[in-house]
Amino acid sequence: MRSIQNRILCALAGLFSIATLVLLSWTWSTTNHEVEEVYDASLVQFARQFASQLTLSDNPDTLLSSMRASVRQVEAAMPPRTGSEDEYEEGYRSLNTYDPGHYYEQNQGFQVWGTQGALLYSSPSDLQLPAPENAGFDTHNSEASPQQRSYTLYLPERSLWIRASQPLALRTEVAEEVAEQVLLPLAVVITSLIVAITLTVNLNLRPLKKISRELDQRNSAELSPINSQGLPSELQAPVESLNRMFQRVADTLQRERRFTSDAAHELRTPLAALRIHIERLALCDEQAAPLSAGLNRMERVVTQLLMLARLEPRKSEQLELQALDGDQLAADLIAELVPHALKRGVQIELINQTNQPLYAEPTLIEILLRNLIENAIRYTCIGDTIIVSLSKEQQNFQISIADHGPGLNAAQKAQVVQRFYRQNKADSEGAGLGFSIIDQIVTLHQGEYQLLDTAGERGLTVQVKLPQP
Repeated sequence: MRSIQNRILCALAGLFSIATLVLLSWTWSTTNHEVEEVYDASLVQFARQFASQLTLSDNPDTLLSSMRASVRQVEAAMPPRTGSEDEYEEGYRSLNTYDPGHYYEQNQGFQVWGTQGALLYSSPSDLQLPAPENAGFDTHNSEASPQQRSYTLYLPERSLWIRASQPLALRTEVAEEVAEQVLLPLAVVITSLIVAITLTVNLNLRPLKKISRELDQRNSAELSPINSQGLPSELQAPVESLNRMFQRVADTLQRERRFTSDAAHELRTPLAALRIHIERLALCDEQAAPLSAGLNRMERVVTQLLMLARLEPRKSEQLELQALDGDQLAADLIAELVPHALKRGVQIELINQTNQPLYAEPTLIEILLRNLIENAIRYTCIGDTIIVSLSKEQQNFQISIADHGPGLNAAQKAQVVQRFYRQNKADSEGAGLGFSIIDQIVTLHQGEYQLLDTAGERGLTVQVKLPQP
């Protein structure tokens, strides 16, 4: 099942990631453009300053010779380019205490060319650029030296070309450093935002999770409305719809219970009158037996319908449990049902008595035991012995009724709790309500039951566990 919360968080994380990539691309593009502008302006400035020195000098040749000697002296004192750029930069800075300079200074290039294409001055001396042909900016590619960006101006009064240059890698390096400085704070901000949004989403989804937990914890009889006070406006409508649905279901169940109860009550009187009329007819046994059997079955159906109608409203009630002698209760009930069992050629045996109290509702537990034993008597084989076993396991009082009849397959075990379901349709005594009543009583006691195959033989074993305080 897909989670709305996870989908929201994944969508936000994706949007933030896209926004981060767009922002980084925009930052890189803008930074690269601004670096280009600044360095191009510096090239123009350097070229003009160099040109002004030559213009103001009385003897440019002497000035250029002096500058060439200075370049050779500085290059001889520079450390070799070994190790990392940071090590080289540190070595350059410590070149002169009075004039420490800067590492980027070595990335600046100057050249003076004559009009005949003669290179008059170059700093550094190994800077390899072609002779200028036009003034302005230009980009130079050479296998012997890195790609250079240059600005060239012409001095007509001196007939000289002045060129200032920089490697393009310097600009890329500066742009990358700026982008890296932006990336770390941006990553911290994005991560913090994702964490904050996750916490905010979790906090605001708490009412929905609370409603989900409340619905999960409800049993089938819990149809009271959900409290909608304090819920966000987005949840008000679905909660109100749920409450209206609960009310409709409750009204339907109430009408069904009222109909069942009223119908059962109304049927008892004509059934009693019918039995009296049959007795007055003074029929022979062969004629009266089928009529009596039919009346017995109808009375049993009516009695069990009344019992279900009384149990249904108690689902939401807390039972008043009493300490009962479970062994004695089972023994008395077996003694009462033995004559009926003997008529069918069946024995009943009580084993594994607990000698411990059973905490339950007296009337309901008696109905439970009666239905279990009567079902076993009705469906077991002639000559069988039904085993009634009582035991105490941890915090549960366990009741086990085992017979050796035809048993139930997996599909029948799933259907047996349905009302009016009978395994044997030809059974004239069963009403198909016994296991529905058992299910209701076990549920009221917050217990559980299992329908198992009788160990080692065919048959059905009903195992009921009732939690004890």
